[in-house]
Amino acid sequence: MKTLISLKNSMKTCLVSLFLILSTSAQAGIIYEISSTDIKVGDDFTIDVVFDNATQQTLEGFAFDINDEALQTVDYLGDSLFNLDFMSFYGGADIDQFVVSFDPINSAQVTLATLNFTAHTAGSDTLTLLGNDGMFTGIFLANFGYESVDSSVTFSVTDVPEPSAFAFLICSLVLLVGKRRASSK
Repeated sequence: MKTLISLKNSMKTCLVSLFLILSTSAQAGIIYEISSTDIKVGDDFTIDVVFDNATQQTLEGFAFDINDEALQTVDYLGDSLFNLDFMSFYGGADIDQFVVSFDPINSAQVTLATLNFTAHTAGSDTLTLLGNDGMFTGIFLANFGYESVDSSVTFSVTDVPEPSAFAFLICSLVLLVGKRRASSK
């Protein structure tokens, strides 16, 4: 009988804990800082993922799912963790895996990682970070705080002007200047 009562109390405690964890969750503010506003085919560029920690809660860990398979205009080359105190739970620097902070951080904006890309086709693309399962992905804060992540950024890749078009432009300008000089004499 004591075992049954103890089991019921344990279950109640677990349910209350789960409720508290779920009740403290919110949507995380993610800011994307793209290294270039003029991305051309063939360019390497980066996107910094920044946690907008307006309430300055203590960040203890994070993990995201990246939609790198769905990207059409760029190749995702991987990521690097920004802060030396960050380390993937499985070792290395991969934000697809759970990342912990050995020295918890509570500043207003925290750069979590830098994502590396190479542009291969002109067009528009959307990078999406998801972290909303409450267990393995998202932003994990002190005192069992949790913020889900469902965030995206759209960017454009433009074609590099062809050398022949550039050469035609230069020739046209030279002819135009030459005509002006000839007509002014």
